[in-house]
Amino acid sequence: MGDALLKIIKFLLGILLLPLSVASIFSFREHISGYPEDYKLFLMWGAGAFLLIFLFFYQFFRIHEFGQKMTSGMFRLVSPFNVVLANCIPIYTFIILAMFFGVGKIFNTSAYNHYFLFFAGFTLAMHILLVAQDLQINEQNLAKPHYLFVISFVVVASLSLTVLLLDLTSGSFTFPKFFTMLISHAKDYYYLAYKKIILFH
Repeated sequence: MGDALLKIIKFLLGILLLPLSVASIFSFREHISGYPEDYKLFLMWGAGAFLLIFLFFYQFFRIHEFGQKMTSGMFRLVSPFNVVLANCIPIYTFIILAMFFGVGKIFNTSAYNHYFLFFAGFTLAMHILLVAQDLQINEQNLAKPHYLFVISFVVVASLSLTVLLLDLTSGSFTFPKFFTMLISHAKDYYYLAYKKIILFH
């Protein structure tokens, strides 16, 4: 009885959080237009390249699993939250953008920026899609209440961390603007959902 009630609560919370995760995706896409022009172009190219390769050639499961284990191991002292952190931190994107920042402080990397950005977009898409797939596979329940509850946190956390890292590489601090945009879009989506429900009744 208690387990069934928890699943119902997770399912309802998951449904309630979905507009937030959708808002974060659209806010991220809109927000990266504010960085230098090549940022959005190559981030999107990287994400698109991952989707094409994933769908038609290779699924990157082992690479993803290695990254998850590495992140979980880094935070093993805060177990069991290390699993949550592994899902929320796109470790390969973090490494690539940290290298972008570090190498850029020593050398002139302007001729290679597009490589860093392409693979940042590639690995960010890989992280979100494969974490989503892992969560779905590990849950047998048809309604997937745990998946619905967790995936919104994964999407929002992954994109928020990426914005912070992009701020670091670009030498700007735009995260407050991203957060404001996210809240604004989320409010719009919640209001739209509310209107649909009221009109339906």
